[in-house]
Amino acid sequence: NDSYQLTAETNPLGHTTTHTWDRYDHTLTTTSPLGHTTRYEYDERGDLTSLTRPDGLRTEWEYNELGLPTTVRQPDGAVWRQTYDDAGNRTTLLDPTNQATRYTYHHHGGFASIETGDGAVTRVTCAPTGLPVSLVDPLGGVTGCVRDAFGRVVEITDAAGGVSRISRAVEGWPLQQVDQLGNQQYWVWDAEGKCLSHTDENGGVTRNEYGPFDLLTGRVDSGGARYVFHRDTELRVVAIVNPRNDVWRYTYDPAGRLVREEDFDGHSIDYRLDPAGQLVERRNALGQTVTYAYDELGLISEKQVDGIKSTFRHDAQGRLIYSANPDAELVIARDALGRVTRESVNGRSLVQEYDPVGRPLRMSTPGGRVANWSYDLLGRPLALDSAGESMAFEYDHVGHEVGRRLGADFGLTQQWDSAGRLIEQQLSAGERPLHKRAFSYRADHFLTSIDNGVEGSVAIELDAIGRVTAMTGPARTEQYSYDVMGNLVRSERATGEAPEELTYQGTKVHRAGRYRYSYDAAGRTVRRQRVRLSRKPDSWQYEWDAEDRLVRTISADGTLWRYRYDPLGRRIAKVRLNEEGAVAEEILFVWSGTVLTEQASTMGPGQGSTLTWFYQGTRPLAQIASGGEVAVEALPSQQETDQHFFAVVTDLVGTPTELVTAGGEIVWQNQSSLWGLPQRSLDSETVPLRFPGQYADRETGWHYNYHRHYDPDTARYTTPDPTGLSPAPNHYAYVHNPHSWCDPLGLAPHPPDNPSSTPPSRPQPTGEAFPDRPLPRDRHGNPQPDVPFPHTQLGRRTGRRDSYPQAREFDGDGNPVRDIDFTDHNRPANHENPHQHDYQPNPTGGTPQRGPAVPLEWPS
Repeated sequence: NDSYQLTAETNPLGHTTTHTWDRYDHTLTTTSPLGHTTRYEYDERGDLTSLTRPDGLRTEWEYNELGLPTTVRQPDGAVWRQTYDDAGNRTTLLDPTNQATRYTYHHHGGFASIETGDGAVTRVTCAPTGLPVSLVDPLGGVTGCVRDAFGRVVEITDAAGGVSRISRAVEGWPLQQVDQLGNQQYWVWDAEGKCLSHTDENGGVTRNEYGPFDLLTGRVDSGGARYVFHRDTELRVVAIVNPRNDVWRYTYDPAGRLVREEDFDGHSIDYRLDPAGQLVERRNALGQTVTYAYDELGLISEKQVDGIKSTFRHDAQGRLIYSANPDAELVIARDALGRVTRESVNGRSLVQEYDPVGRPLRMSTPGGRVANWSYDLLGRPLALDSAGESMAFEYDHVGHEVGRRLGADFGLTQQWDSAGRLIEQQLSAGERPLHKRAFSYRADHFLTSIDNGVEGSVAIELDAIGRVTAMTGPARTEQYSYDVMGNLVRSERATGEAPEELTYQGTKVHRAGRYRYSYDAAGRTVRRQRVRLSRKPDSWQYEWDAEDRLVRTISADGTLWRYRYDPLGRRIAKVRLNEEGAVAEEILFVWSGTVLTEQASTMGPGQGSTLTWFYQGTRPLAQIASGGEVAVEALPSQQETDQHFFAVVTDLVGTPTELVTAGGEIVWQNQSSLWGLPQRSLDSETVPLRFPGQYADRETGWHYNYHRHYDPDTARYTTPDPTGLSPAPNHYAYVHNPHSWCDPLGLAPHPPDNPSSTPPSRPQPTGEAFPDRPLPRDRHGNPQPDVPFPHTQLGRRTGRRDSYPQAREFDGDGNPVRDIDFTDHNRPANHENPHQHDYQPNPTGGTPQRGPAVPLEWPS
């Protein structure tokens, strides 16, 4: 307009977003290409006082004389309140449940303490600059740091006295890091701040290659595998070439939106978007479609999978409260903070209660199992009570779990090194040792040996990437070979059988020893055959829906199984049908979020059983069994109670290794190969849990892994990754080392979820100014290069003063985490080039608020 205020923006497809303004450059309305309008109101000082959404609901703000928000009223009526001192520092935050968080400050404005609603106080000591230099946790543990003249952290001392150091270039780029054990890693940078190479603790070197505009054009990992990135004139990645010269292609519409991708094997997926950029249809190579409809706020209101409809309803804060499809009705109840208090699927309810700071206190399952938790002031579990038993936990100063007790007899003790790695695990019954394991590691933290009482000492050989090539011990011999893509091409186990050779067509395995595999046009396994010398092959047949969910299996003996899912994609039932098509066996599943919590099995009148699991993160701690699920015939208490409480002992990543009674008896033990094949017959009905997030299905021979199915015979998934190349360069492969990495959702490999231990901090720069944590990482833990990730948005931004390049990072829920602006906005005094804006939690629970500009810091 005449005031140079942007009033309309039309993209190359003709879709227009419009704005209106007041004379003070305040936005009054924004209308999307779909006609949805958001309205803004301000007070006389220009502070935003209300935001009216397209659905008519409002968020309102009140301010004090300093212009700081004191009250926020959410669309659902919940109210947040804040108080401040005379300097404008927030002193109290009162949430909608009237729980208060209190803050105090040093005289120079730096944080002095934070007190949460449970009375836990964290104290902070700051340097004269206001930057923190030490932190005392609520239990007295002290973490300290040393900063250089620029205020950057160069040394950290943890609560146990372990010291890690980092040296930096003048610009702040990390050059060397030394961990608590003295292991070193290095980075090399060019004059423009691009990371040219990274050398890990074992000497492996990853190299980055750059082209015009300083954009990444290639990456060579420490094993020699090279990936090449091609871009169009708009600098968008249009092709990725893998080490075998297979090409993954991306196609964009004139507005720059991704509309088609074609994987390394030529399987395509087409996307159709509405004028607002929302995905409205996804079509695979078979023509199967998933369509989406949205409400005025852009939340999914309807989804159709090949014509099968799911509906979704949200509360005033945009949180899911109801969803239904032909197989399931999901009803979710929440408290004032949005925490799930009841989750019902087809009338079967999981109920949770929370303490003042949001930790689960009590959970009850549809099967009648109840768990009660208690915590210390650091939020670590102290006790789990259920089924008449109590499990207690102990921790060291750093937070590693060092002891666990169940009843009067069973005990688990653990030892950790200064780098946070588990080095010993011992099970005992009273004073009697039951089982002991000792672990050794390579400098880059990959496991090199396991010494245990069952198999003796097992030596583990690794390649440069960290893949296991051999495991050798008195009772165990395994050997593995891989191609340049990381695909398993040969495996040999001491089973009396010949070595298994695996052959591929493109990236899909077609032969694995005696097994043959067939795929549909979307790259999904539809037939698996096991060759027999004396008779026709055993054959399994699989059927998938448009969302790559397994819906039907015919096993080798001709048995038919069907699978049902709720609207969130969680498997809620599997059913075995008899020859007449009637239900012969049914297993129902209960979830807490994305974690499998309970199964109930029935095989006819009076023939039922239940398994319930309680976790810390994704690591199972306890299993409660009733009915015939567990081989309890040797237990004298079998006739005394219908519930049997077992401690679950897990390995480094969280895979169950033993099931132990309160009396100290090991009733189940997992003896599997590296990739999860049983070394001997394993009763999957006793403990069906496998690698984190996996459930063993005897009828398929696979492990259900939420979004995909894992085949332990090939160390691969049976369908391609639905998120493409974002998580990993091989879209079929499981993690490259299952001793050190896991994939609980079947989507993306990452280090194990170990709440009691924080791995040593490692700066992971790529030279592309990408914040570290939410980004997908490579096998060394380094962020992947700038391929089109769902968590990062690159492009130019137009501000009131200039146009500039920006990298914006998002979390998994789509909320912004950090902006990195490559400009000084013509205000170099308070906006260095580049600088970053960290997003702060929004008291309303809505979109985080963009914070002030601060100098760019590489994550550590």
